[in-house]
Amino acid sequence: MGRTAPPTTAPGPAAVSGGSGGIPCPPEERDRCLTRTRLAATLAERERLARELHDAPAQVLASLHLRLRGLELRPELAELAEVRAELADLAACCAEALRDLRADIRGLRDCCREDRSLPDLLDALAAGFTRGTGVPVELRVDAAAARLLSADAVAHVARIVSEALANVRKHADARRVGVRFEHRAGALVATVEDDGRGLAANPPPDAEGFGLLTMRERAELAGGVLEVGPRPGGGTRVRLTLPAEGRTTP
Repeated sequence: MGRTAPPTTAPGPAAVSGGSGGIPCPPEERDRCLTRTRLAATLAERERLARELHDAPAQVLASLHLRLRGLELRPELAELAEVRAELADLAACCAEALRDLRADIRGLRDCCREDRSLPDLLDALAAGFTRGTGVPVELRVDAAAARLLSADAVAHVARIVSEALANVRKHADARRVGVRFEHRAGALVATVEDDGRGLAANPPPDAEGFGLLTMRERAELAGGVLEVGPRPGGGTRVRLTLPAEGRTTP
């Protein structure tokens, strides 16, 4: 599968520090330190996976798709309609798998970008979603509210939105998607909603996938609360609420 690297693992409690120099976290900060370390390891692993997926599986699928299309068009198969139909179906399956894989790679890479403003990041995520699915995204971002976020909070919000859009792409079968970030009732609120298949309100932890678990951990690190549930009128709504109190424009 191309280049390989040793697996990244998060250190145990004794190795967790709250900053530079290896200073141990105080007991009341231990859980947050562990969560932060685990997420850092997750990001490093996502970067590695994005490289590996691009270097091997994506290239293999692209080559296989081209070869199947070539076989389908060979003149000696002109009279074999069933064979040609089967080859066309296989080629279409390869093309769909390649589109999904490339979207996953883009999502992994987008999750590792921290040097852009929240409006820019959300615009790129929405554009990438539409480019990969053909589904329009209604994007509304309050730039003044976004400037109240620290760089770490911007990264957490962008990654939560990225994961929510990935879930819509993979599971929702939606025709319309909305992404909003706004200042409302003393809080900063990020919302992703779609008109596709709905979810149960706040599913129990044992029913959640890894992506939703990571979203909840990010919400906790940002000092916010994540809510996942059905959208009025059908579909799913993911909402991150962060307290606005105490935040000032950098």
